[in-house]
Amino acid sequence: MSRNELENSRRELPEANGGYERNLFWLCAIEAGWGLGGAFVSGGSVMPLMASALGASATVVGLLPALGALSASVPQIFAAHRASGLGSRLSFVARGHVWPTLAFLPMAAVMFYGREGPLSIAILYLSSLACGIGLGSVAPVWVAMVGDIAGKGRQSHIFGLMSTVGLVSASVGAWLAAKLFAAVPAPGCYAVAALIAFLVWNLFNLGWCRIEEVLPEKAPDESERSAEECRPPLREYLGSLARSVRSNRPFVLFLISKQLLTLHPVLGAFFVLYGKQAFGASASEAMTWMSVLLVAEAVSALLYSRVGDKLGATNALILSQLLLIAAMGTTLMASRSSHLAYVAVLIGFFYGTFFNARVASVNELAGEGDVAAYQAVSAMVTTPMAILVPALAGWAIDQVGYPAVLSASLAVTAAGTLLLVWLGPARKWRRFLAEAAMKFHGIAIRRWPRPGRARA
Repeated sequence: MSRNELENSRRELPEANGGYERNLFWLCAIEAGWGLGGAFVSGGSVMPLMASALGASATVVGLLPALGALSASVPQIFAAHRASGLGSRLSFVARGHVWPTLAFLPMAAVMFYGREGPLSIAILYLSSLACGIGLGSVAPVWVAMVGDIAGKGRQSHIFGLMSTVGLVSASVGAWLAAKLFAAVPAPGCYAVAALIAFLVWNLFNLGWCRIEEVLPEKAPDESERSAEECRPPLREYLGSLARSVRSNRPFVLFLISKQLLTLHPVLGAFFVLYGKQAFGASASEAMTWMSVLLVAEAVSALLYSRVGDKLGATNALILSQLLLIAAMGTTLMASRSSHLAYVAVLIGFFYGTFFNARVASVNELAGEGDVAAYQAVSAMVTTPMAILVPALAGWAIDQVGYPAVLSASLAVTAAGTLLLVWLGPARKWRRFLAEAAMKFHGIAIRRWPRPGRARA
């Protein structure tokens, strides 16, 4: 996006966006609460400990990431349909952030009694499933509403700042959770953690009462109709969405490229293990790398909030992939464990840019389409790969070794990045070269007419 386009888009922001700073403050406050509370029940660290404390096997514990990904992605398209006829989405989003937290009450009860066995494990997993479905049911509508609050010229700014605040508060929450787990014996500490998450989330959910929504424009004939009357039948809605996606060639190419850009867990999930096996890195070194990664991710998200709108979401996504490729290459060339600290910095900068630009890119490519539905399609298309990649990568590493798997991942990531370049900057250059060729052709015809043609 050029500077003039950016300024014009900001001038086109609705008057309701005069409260942008106030909305930004409360959205960041809500994000801080969810980051703080989420650290106490982190799906990557605390939830596996809860399951293990109830006697779950390693195989059952390994189902948690897949369960979380599926439960959060499948409901999104139905949520987008349900919200399609709503004039105001604020109450829908606010309720959608409250009822998933209720799932942590039975989870806290199970951990308080601490009885091992299939029933306790089932209650824990059903609670996690209910929370995932609840958050998945509000996610695309939340993204669309926040995007409308920001306006066209502030997408990267608002998502980048919210991400930064969430990361910082999550780091604080992780430190507090570590103190809690050291002070209270298991499994009682996990029950306290679940209750803290429930209370913190709902305390900060009060911020939704302070949000001033920017309402989407409605056609005149829709203004007097109810949400049910404005909402098309699900089958008709899905058919219309499929036609819209098929006709949006840049978005289709984006979805294809995303399939090639899902290999980052091969680096992020395994580089610490590689450092331990290849260079004998200690646990303290590994924790240092993770701390460096989190700081770099927060700094990257903050930088993205400042320059993302000027770069454009697709260009920012390309930049994130270049950072990932550099991190993969640095890992392959590392000769001692200290080199992996640089890898942690690159991964952190990749995460801080990638996860924000990925959301903003969908908003950008959706154009005049249903943004919530496009977000749902994007999530559903990439979820299978997000589930399969870590599992297949672990199997492949056992078979051929980490360097070979990482080299193959680097090659696939480079191919996906080239497709993004073709989709983004290259498209502008192709248009520029085509226009230049047409101008040159016109000049050539005037100056050097073909035999038998009069000079213009």
